[in-house]
Amino acid sequence: MQAEKTGETPATLQRMPDLYDDAAPFWLAFWHLHASRNMNGVIPVSEVAAWLDLHRIDDLDERARTARLIRAMDTEYLAWREAQKGGKHG
Repeated sequence: MQAEKTGETPATLQRMPDLYDDAAPFWLAFWHLHASRNMNGVIPVSEVAAWLDLHRIDDLDERARTARLIRAMDTEYLAWREAQKGGKHG
């Protein structure tokens, strides 16, 4: 890692936003589901539901909130990824 070699924090980590403690479970869920993307590149709702089931999250409001937040993060991620493609090929 660069920080271990040089003692300096990489620029990308310096620009990283702070993650509030109450957002951490949603952030972790998003990254756990990242590998479940379908052929269109999105995280399917069925995968989110399976994750919620696996973690025994039964409360309907919490399930809906989690699904909504993961979808929002996925939308932002896909927009970022598309912008990265544009920068490389544009």
